[in-house]
Amino acid sequence: MDTTNSIYLTPEQLETGLVNGTIDKLELEKLLTNNVHENENIDTLVHFFQHYIPGNRTMDEFIEKIRQYNSAQICGLVWNANVIAYRCKTCSISPCMSICAQCFQHGNHEGHNYNMFKSQAGGACDCGDSSVMHEFGFCRFHGENRPKTQMVPRELICCAELLIPHLLKVFIRALRMSTVSGDIVTEQKLLEILNLLSNGGSALQVYITNALTDRRLYEEFTTDSSMIRLYHYEYLTGECSTLPETFFVESLMTDSTSNSLIPFDTSLHTMLDEIMMWCVTANLPEDLVRFLLSLLPDFNFKLLFTETFLRFYGVIAQSLVDESLSETSDIPSRLVHISVQLFSSNIIAEYAMEKCHLIEVILSCIWHMFVPSTDQDKQDEDVDEDENILKVHPLARMY
Repeated sequence: MDTTNSIYLTPEQLETGLVNGTIDKLELEKLLTNNVHENENIDTLVHFFQHYIPGNRTMDEFIEKIRQYNSAQICGLVWNANVIAYRCKTCSISPCMSICAQCFQHGNHEGHNYNMFKSQAGGACDCGDSSVMHEFGFCRFHGENRPKTQMVPRELICCAELLIPHLLKVFIRALRMSTVSGDIVTEQKLLEILNLLSNGGSALQVYITNALTDRRLYEEFTTDSSMIRLYHYEYLTGECSTLPETFFVESLMTDSTSNSLIPFDTSLHTMLDEIMMWCVTANLPEDLVRFLLSLLPDFNFKLLFTETFLRFYGVIAQSLVDESLSETSDIPSRLVHISVQLFSSNIIAEYAMEKCHLIEVILSCIWHMFVPSTDQDKQDEDVDEDENILKVHPLARMY
């Protein structure tokens, strides 16, 4: 559609109206309908969010100001493979502990047993997380003794608070449409904005995580007739119908065709659930994984993310044993990237075992990895003695 003349309120008017409570609801609805709900043009969508989320300032000015109100206890900086980070054995509780260069330099590790390393599968900074490292290793900006910040001014955050849920909905629409069109440019450009906002710190992350985990918001998004039509709900139902069904194995000694098989719960109740589903079916794309991991300093979100990740773990495991999986696949490294951030914390690991059936998930996935192999063995009675039948799975290279 042509959105040239579709903007009604200016960013300044939107900010003023939200702060003063004088916003015209009809004008606001027109603004959202024409520029968000009925707009599938990526250039105008990006322009709209980049100019309206910051309100009466540029996006660069907005991010710079909002970072001053970052109150996160944990650093959580996410990096990809081949990035230099630090590990301090003196400070660590978990052997997987790692910290970014900035937190290492701002901490006191004099006389400690530490090393600098190049990350193989990516990672995230654990500075400030007392379940992963001792408090004496924290830098001065993280942990319970970090500098206190003031409340975020209403005029600075009000537009972002309003528009972040809509940005996430548009991103989900792009994920849905890409399965049919094959176009990933739209989702990548929207993801760039989401990553930029997440990098703004806890003052913005809280609105992202709240929207991602709000069940009522997702229910309205997936049941309202206009939202179903405008956001291509039919593409979601089509993908769900082809999602591989995976099972728990109640007893590993029971035949795989018995009634003891219990399906993994891959139902969708939040935007986080749906984004996780698209993330898994797209083989864990790096930028999307990085965005989700950047939100883990929010502890409540980390718990919910762990639950969702384990519910879809069986689908990931199936992709690992797919016949087309090459030895150069990126899936193993990205799976490790996620798993380490969750289970290096003893608190998260215990929660996952008690509430999310962590052990049952792992054993069931291992079982189903073996089944295709044993079936093939029954068919292949003759084996060439010179054939190298044992190969290192790409996942094993990560450890």
